[in-house]
Amino acid sequence: FVSAGRLTPRPSVVPSVQTPVLSLNGTWKFNPAPEKEFWKNTTFDVSAWKPIAVPGEWYMQGYTVATGVQAGYQRDFFLPADWADQRIKLRCDGVYCETNVWINGHLAGQHKGLNTPFEMDITDFVRPRTAANSIVLAVCSSGTKSDSLAVGNLYAEFDLGGINRKVTLFAVPEVNIASLDINTSFDKTYTDAT
Repeated sequence: FVSAGRLTPRPSVVPSVQTPVLSLNGTWKFNPAPEKEFWKNTTFDVSAWKPIAVPGEWYMQGYTVATGVQAGYQRDFFLPADWADQRIKLRCDGVYCETNVWINGHLAGQHKGLNTPFEMDITDFVRPRTAANSIVLAVCSSGTKSDSLAVGNLYAEFDLGGINRKVTLFAVPEVNIASLDINTSFDKTYTDAT
C-alpha cells in the first residue's frame, strides 16, 4: 500500500507538464468523531464537518479526539489537465499517527509511523482531470500501537494528533527514479576508487 522507506524525489521539471507539484495544504473539512467506517459510504456528507488548517495539530485548533477514535479529514482537489499521462503520487510529510487514505472512495494506502513521511501512487484512483477528486484521511493518534511505542502523547501536555506536516501531490513520468544509491569503493591504499 505505502512506500515506507522509499520517497520519490519531487520533480522540479517534468516534460509536457507545466506545474508538476500541487500542494494540498490549506483548509480541509474535519470531524473529530465521524461515524464508524464513514469512508465506506462514498457519498458521506461533510457539510457539518468543521474547517481545519493543514498542516496543524487538531488540539491546537480547538479539537479533541477521543482515545482510539479515527478522526476524519476531507478535501476536494482538481488535477491539472497535463498530468493525464503521468504517474500521480501523494506525499504526506508527517501525520500523527496511524493513517488510512482514500481517494474517491478507494483505499489508496495505510501508514503507521508517527510523523515520518510516506507516499503512495494514487494514479489508479483519481478521476479524469476535469472532475473533482476527493481525498479522505482517517487519523488515529492516541491508543495506537505506533503511539504506545513512541510514547509521544505521554510527553506532551495534549494529544499530538493530526496532519502535522505538508501534504503534496506530484506528477512523475510513467518511468521514473524512485530511489538512487551511489556507492564508492576505494582500493587498499585509498589511491583509486570505483
